Amino acid sequence: MQKNQNILLNENNQKQLKKLIVPKGISIPNEDQEYKIPYTEEDLKKENNDIFPPV
Repeated sequence: MQKNQNILLNENNQKQLKKLIVPKGISIPNEDQEYKIPYTEEDLKKENNDIFPPV
């Protein structure tokens, strides 16, 4: 029998999600905040947009 390879669900309780591990320096907005992507005017002029956030 193949073991369930789902990395999001708790092994003991398949209806419960595993705890999210957030690396240091990364913050998650509160429920009442919007996620904002930092950009510059130069970014808006590009024809091919980068999908990665600035470092």
